[in-house]
Amino acid sequence: MMNREKSYSAINEKEKKPVCIFAMMGNAYFSFKQFTVFHDRCAMKTGTDGVLLGAWVEVNRSLTRVLDIGTGSGLIALMLAQRCDAMIDGIEPHRESCRQAKENAAASPWSNRITIIEEDLQTYTNHRKKTYELIVCNPPYFSRSLKPPEEARQMARHSDALPPSLLMLHASRLLSPEGTIALIFPFENKEIFHTAAAAEGLFEKRETLVRTLPPTKPFRVLAEYTFVPSPIIRDELCIYNESRDFSREYRELTKDFYLHF
Repeated sequence: MMNREKSYSAINEKEKKPVCIFAMMGNAYFSFKQFTVFHDRCAMKTGTDGVLLGAWVEVNRSLTRVLDIGTGSGLIALMLAQRCDAMIDGIEPHRESCRQAKENAAASPWSNRITIIEEDLQTYTNHRKKTYELIVCNPPYFSRSLKPPEEARQMARHSDALPPSLLMLHASRLLSPEGTIALIFPFENKEIFHTAAAAEGLFEKRETLVRTLPPTKPFRVLAEYTFVPSPIIRDELCIYNESRDFSREYRELTKDFYLHF
């Protein structure tokens, strides 16, 4: 059993106490080092997956256009705005999530560089002519699990609305020739995503397997894809060490965001 007393990844400013990374759903908002994310009206709450992707994806100061598909509360868009100087678009089909993402972006230091759009990916692709150098997505999953009754949460958590094949099809149309698509998804869906990417002429260029503890099976995959084939860079990341404290690697990855690191 994990020592939850040490499992902190954000600060609940209302109660002035640390919050467990696996228990973020019960809090209305979270303060990071340079911004605050409210998510009480969002279909899906702030969680470790979004933080992992936002901190892990490779960015550089030369980036000019970034797209966050299914932006939710706007967490990943905000993290990338902190990390680079690009103009960032976030699309989100759920109305209340979209409104809250707009509020979070407007209250951030990068309000002039983040645009939140209430639209699904298919519609957005059909009428947008611009392309992006980086596309990020924390896609819906749990397609085989029992679906929750709330429609908004169902949309966010299940791949029916945006299966890997459809995600890769539309994302590849919005990607610039030398751009990158970066995703996080369950380890058991790894081959499904790789196959969907290959069908659109995309090659994996980087992959990190995420484990909770060193002896455990990977539970997430962080992956980057491009149109340009290259040797794949593979590594692993453990969130906790043998002492059930955050690992050095996880602290290093997220130190620019979490208040307690």
